[in-house]
Amino acid sequence: EVGQNMLEKLGYRVLAASNAKEALQIFNSHQGEISLVITDMVMPNMSGGDLYRELNRISPGVKVLLVSGYSLGDEIKKLKAEGVIDYLQKPFQLEVLARKVYEALSVK
Repeated sequence: EVGQNMLEKLGYRVLAASNAKEALQIFNSHQGEISLVITDMVMPNMSGGDLYRELNRISPGVKVLLVSGYSLGDEIKKLKAEGVIDYLQKPFQLEVLARKVYEALSVK
Protein backbone atom coordinates (compact mmCIF):
# COMPACT_ATOMS: atom_id res chain seq x y z
CA GLU A 1 0.00 0.00 0.00
CA VAL A 2 2.86 2.41 0.80
CA GLY A 3 4.52 1.53 -2.51
CA GLN A 4 1.21 2.00 -4.33
CA ASN A 5 0.79 5.48 -2.84
CA MET A 6 4.38 6.38 -3.74
CA LEU A 7 3.95 5.23 -7.34
CA GLU A 8 0.65 7.07 -7.72
CA LYS A 9 2.33 10.26 -6.42
CA LEU A 10 4.91 9.79 -9.17
CA GLY A 11 2.09 9.69 -11.74
CA TYR A 12 1.97 5.96 -12.46
CA ARG A 13 -1.26 3.99 -12.85
CA VAL A 14 -1.13 1.16 -10.32
CA LEU A 15 -3.01 -2.13 -10.34
CA ALA A 16 -2.55 -3.56 -6.85
CA ALA A 17 -2.92 -7.16 -5.70
CA SER A 18 -2.90 -8.51 -2.16
CA ASN A 19 -1.36 -11.88 -3.10
CA ALA A 20 0.25 -13.77 -5.99
CA LYS A 21 -2.98 -15.44 -7.13
CA GLU A 22 -4.70 -12.06 -7.42
CA ALA A 23 -1.61 -10.64 -9.18
CA LEU A 24 -1.81 -13.41 -11.79
CA GLN A 25 -5.52 -12.73 -12.34
CA ILE A 26 -4.88 -8.99 -12.78
CA PHE A 27 -1.93 -9.67 -15.08
CA ASN A 28 -4.01 -11.99 -17.26
CA SER A 29 -6.88 -9.47 -17.39
CA HIS A 30 -4.58 -6.61 -18.39
CA GLN A 31 -2.07 -8.29 -20.70
CA GLY A 32 -0.35 -5.77 -22.90
CA GLU A 33 -1.23 -2.90 -20.55
CA ILE A 34 1.24 -3.67 -17.74
CA SER A 35 4.71 -2.21 -18.22
CA LEU A 36 6.23 -3.35 -14.92
CA VAL A 37 5.35 -5.74 -12.11
CA ILE A 38 6.65 -4.93 -8.63
CA THR A 39 6.33 -7.78 -6.17
CA ASP A 40 7.47 -8.69 -2.72
CA MET A 41 9.73 -11.72 -2.50
CA VAL A 42 8.00 -13.12 0.58
CA MET A 43 4.28 -13.85 0.19
CA PRO A 44 1.97 -16.63 1.33
CA ASN A 45 1.49 -19.55 -1.09
CA MET A 46 3.96 -18.32 -3.75
CA SER A 47 7.31 -16.54 -3.56
CA GLY A 48 8.10 -13.49 -5.63
CA GLY A 49 10.54 -15.64 -7.60
CA ASP A 50 7.86 -18.20 -8.41
CA LEU A 51 5.46 -15.40 -9.36
CA TYR A 52 8.12 -14.01 -11.72
CA ARG A 53 8.56 -17.42 -13.35
CA GLU A 54 4.80 -17.81 -13.85
CA LEU A 55 4.45 -14.28 -15.26
CA ASN A 56 7.39 -14.92 -17.59
CA ARG A 57 5.73 -18.14 -18.78
CA ILE A 58 2.57 -16.17 -19.60
CA SER A 59 4.41 -13.21 -21.11
CA PRO A 60 8.09 -13.88 -21.89
CA GLY A 61 10.27 -10.88 -21.13
CA VAL A 62 7.90 -9.38 -18.57
CA LYS A 63 9.62 -6.69 -16.50
CA VAL A 64 9.64 -7.53 -12.79
CA LEU A 65 11.15 -5.57 -9.92
CA LEU A 66 11.46 -7.57 -6.70
CA VAL A 67 11.15 -6.01 -3.24
CA SER A 68 12.01 -7.48 0.15
CA GLY A 69 12.76 -6.52 3.71
CA TYR A 70 15.12 -9.50 3.94
CA SER A 71 18.62 -9.88 2.57
CA LEU A 72 18.37 -12.39 -0.28
CA GLY A 73 21.82 -12.23 -1.91
CA ASP A 74 22.17 -15.54 -3.78
CA GLU A 75 18.45 -15.84 -4.52
CA ILE A 76 18.39 -12.37 -6.10
CA LYS A 77 21.51 -13.11 -8.18
CA LYS A 78 19.82 -16.26 -9.49
CA LEU A 79 16.59 -14.43 -10.33
CA LYS A 80 18.43 -11.58 -12.05
CA ALA A 81 20.25 -14.19 -14.15
CA GLU A 82 16.79 -15.55 -15.08
CA GLY A 83 15.64 -12.11 -16.20
CA VAL A 84 14.32 -10.19 -13.19
CA ILE A 85 15.05 -6.50 -13.81
CA ASP A 86 16.24 -5.53 -10.32
CA TYR A 87 15.80 -5.78 -6.57
CA LEU A 88 14.84 -3.12 -4.05
CA GLN A 89 15.58 -3.52 -0.33
CA LYS A 90 12.88 -2.31 2.10
CA PRO A 91 12.52 0.19 3.59
CA PHE A 92 13.19 2.57 0.70
CA GLN A 93 12.74 6.26 -0.01
CA LEU A 94 10.48 7.66 -2.73
CA GLU A 95 13.52 8.83 -4.71
CA VAL A 96 15.02 5.32 -4.74
CA LEU A 97 11.73 3.77 -5.87
CA ALA A 98 11.36 6.43 -8.57
CA ARG A 99 14.87 5.74 -9.89
CA LYS A 100 14.44 1.94 -9.88
CA VAL A 101 11.09 2.15 -11.69
CA TYR A 102 12.49 4.60 -14.25
CA GLU A 103 15.50 2.35 -14.85
CA ALA A 104 13.29 -0.75 -15.15
CA LEU A 105 10.98 0.92 -17.64
CA SER A 106 13.99 2.14 -19.67
CA VAL A 107 15.32 -1.40 -20.21
CA LYS A 108 14.58 -2.62 -23.73
